[in-house]
Amino acid sequence: MAKHIAFLKAINVGEHKIKMDHVKKLFEKMDFENVETVIVSRNVVFETKTKNSVFIKKKIEIELEKSLGYKVATFIRTTNEIEEIFEFKPVLKSDLDNDQNSLYVGFFDRQPGKDSQKKLQSFWYSSKSFRKSIGNGDNNPKFNNNKKDCI
Repeated sequence: MAKHIAFLKAINVGEHKIKMDHVKKLFEKMDFENVETVIVSRNVVFETKTKNSVFIKKKIEIELEKSLGYKVATFIRTTNEIEEIFEFKPVLKSDLDNDQNSLYVGFFDRQPGKDSQKKLQSFWYSSKSFRKSIGNGDNNPKFNNNKKDCI
């Protein structure tokens, strides 16, 4: 059974206040197993036999909207994918040790369109700090159809 992480966007902001133990019960109701919530980040770790991440995402989004009364954008990644992102080293450790530098990880729901890719690539060309993540590891700011995440 594969372990997944559901990154829930804006689940607990503004007028939408929800306790994470309630979210955990909702995930268990969806037949996910070994459900754990991360209170600080509002993410959910769970296991499922289902391998289709698109199906998992839709299932969660539909159930959360039905139960909570508002849409919750959801990104699904396996723990293996997160480990791959964690292991990817787009910058030198010495750069990360500098308090003036930051490393941001973004998740895309789908392959960015050509216009969006150009906008994202403009960060690379203007600051030399934008990197495409997990892929061929060459830090080339191109996108492929298999990986949608970037660092």
